Amino acid sequence: MKNFLILLFLSFTINSIAQTDLSWKVLSKMEFEEIYNEEYGFDVPYPIFNDKVKALSGKKVTIEGYIIPLEVGDDHELLVLSKYPESTCFFCGMAGPETVVDILPIKKIKNRQLNLKGKMKFTGVLKLNRDNLDHMNYMLIDAIITPE
Repeated sequence: MKNFLILLFLSFTINSIAQTDLSWKVLSKMEFEEIYNEEYGFDVPYPIFNDKVKALSGKKVTIEGYIIPLEVGDDHELLVLSKYPESTCFFCGMAGPETVVDILPIKKIKNRQLNLKGKMKFTGVLKLNRDNLDHMNYMLIDAIITPE
């Protein structure tokens, strides 16, 4: 029994070390450079990621925010997590692209799993996106809902 408790403690300790809480403050330290985009025919702001964010790229992180629904239906393959509630989010013109993260879940997420009125936490691998204009600058790959 004693060995089981030690193993249980170690597994919780390893899991807590293996992931990092990602703060919106770290994500907010983003600058942009305007570069002409041939496909769109105008200058597009491309992100310049800071060193702290670059150090987290490819690592497992946890972030908390508000869900912004994008898809209609019950199976979500893509969600957007915002620093702010929907009424003041990036899409509503009240914030910048550094305040949103694409959530690409490891498996589809059902509506009943989402809290659209309050904050939710997600854990996944942080990917920095500079070139794919179909996605946000920050992406959480293989994401799961993190229980409170």
